[in-house]
Amino acid sequence: MTTISTYNSGKKLLVHCLSEICKQATGQTLYARELTYVRDQYPFFTFLAPINRHEEILDHPVVRPYQIMLQLDAHSRDYWQADQLADTFYNALQDPGYQRFLKQCHMAVGPVNDVVSHNAVVGSNYDYAMGFDATFNVLSGLTFDTDKLNFNYQAPTTIDTATINDINDGSQISSNKQQ
Repeated sequence: MTTISTYNSGKKLLVHCLSEICKQATGQTLYARELTYVRDQYPFFTFLAPINRHEEILDHPVVRPYQIMLQLDAHSRDYWQADQLADTFYNALQDPGYQRFLKQCHMAVGPVNDVVSHNAVVGSNYDYAMGFDATFNVLSGLTFDTDKLNFNYQAPTTIDTATINDINDGSQISSNKQQ
């Protein structure tokens, strides 16, 4: 396996971030679909870019926003395991704790379709593929050092109570979260 120390923004960096999310949320590895046709070890995830780099036309010669569309599939020899793994990955992409992995690289999750069957031939080779299509918003023209990226999950925090002190007369205003 090749280790990359620096990534330019784009599909490789997106897949690197998604691999970290997939590994932490599901315990599985994300592979390029083209590399898995003779794979014996299940379960695993694959990505496929059905539409290659979908750029926005803007007057930004170096840094510009564009979209990357990926098909993300869980593969298993058991239909329901594939469905559950795909659902877990789908939900992880909606979790702010994992979205931070992408945000640090100036990427964001765009529209995501529901989890559906992506079996070309149902049960062929006892491989069931369940997954979803997702669009990711990416800012190109940036470079990231992998040593400086933080892939430690941080659960989102909520503030239930806030107190503000008035420095003039010392009075306090408190606000509690309503349930």
